[in-house]
Amino acid sequence: MFSGAPHLLQQGGVWYMFYADRPDIRVATASNIGGPYSAGSVVLSPSVAWETFRVDEPYVFQRSDGKWVLVYMGDAGGTTEQVGYATADAVTGPYTKYAGNPVLQFGPAGSFDAGTIADPWAVELNGVSYIGYTVSSSKSYPWQTAYATTTDWVTFVKHNIVLPLSSSGWDANNTFRGAVTRINDTYVFA
Repeated sequence: MFSGAPHLLQQGGVWYMFYADRPDIRVATASNIGGPYSAGSVVLSPSVAWETFRVDEPYVFQRSDGKWVLVYMGDAGGTTEQVGYATADAVTGPYTKYAGNPVLQFGPAGSFDAGTIADPWAVELNGVSYIGYTVSSSKSYPWQTAYATTTDWVTFVKHNIVLPLSSSGWDANNTFRGAVTRINDTYVFA
């Protein structure tokens, strides 16, 4: 049932599984983390050129103003991936895409995110939203994790690589697709 890039969250005793079912993003629900889950309903579909091939890799969270935010990767085809977002008043939508998408676009030639911007996640802390994303200077590996910040969801400031490659070991070729999760008062970067 779940095709790819799932994001699981719990709200009000209900488990929500957001996932990619190309070309769309769907959500399924269950009263227990182990399911059974409902048939997934579409919450986001490709609609503009930068995401015409697919919307994928959803991450959903509730901002301090009560809005639900779905950050996602859009792909124009040929692995041309960038990041946008949509908002809703309810966790299940309907979601409205931000008119200024993609909010995280390719950097200049030779930069750490000149060829890949994908796998977004977000967390809000003290009025600042931190958006992590996978980056590469090309459309292929090695992939790393960088982050951007916003306080208004209109202006986004790219920062640096937050999880760089190591010189050897399991993370010598790729360090990507993690997310920050809050557990009690501790933030964990998986």
